[in-house]
Amino acid sequence: MSDARVLNFAVPGRAVPFQRIGAGGHVPAAERRWRKTVADYALQARLADRGWSWTDADAFELEAVFHRVPAIGRRKGGDASNLVKAVEDALSGVLFADDRQVRRLVVEVVDAEEGRERVAVVVVRRARAT
Repeated sequence: MSDARVLNFAVPGRAVPFQRIGAGGHVPAAERRWRKTVADYALQARLADRGWSWTDADAFELEAVFHRVPAIGRRKGGDASNLVKAVEDALSGVLFADDRQVRRLVVEVVDAEEGRERVAVVVVRRARAT
């Protein structure tokens, strides 16, 4: 069993940033699919660990590195804060109760090397008690 204080996993594919939800709470289909994919990989990591659990009182640190194809012209891949917000939303209820429990974020967006798969690498750990 791994250290129950840390979970890490990689999510292949194009990361879809959080988008402001319009009237009626509509979340775009691409973002819904991305959140589900992130949640599925997180759940697999949690089940493989077997020691991961949380309470509403726990605090967490979240690190995410997004490897993506460089933006060309008007097509952008989202900024770091919106990319990680979609991941936080996806992890709520899977690795922690609510994204308000995330006390520290470390986010990096890097251009994927030519021929390298687009991927998001995520590390979630319990925040150290202060």
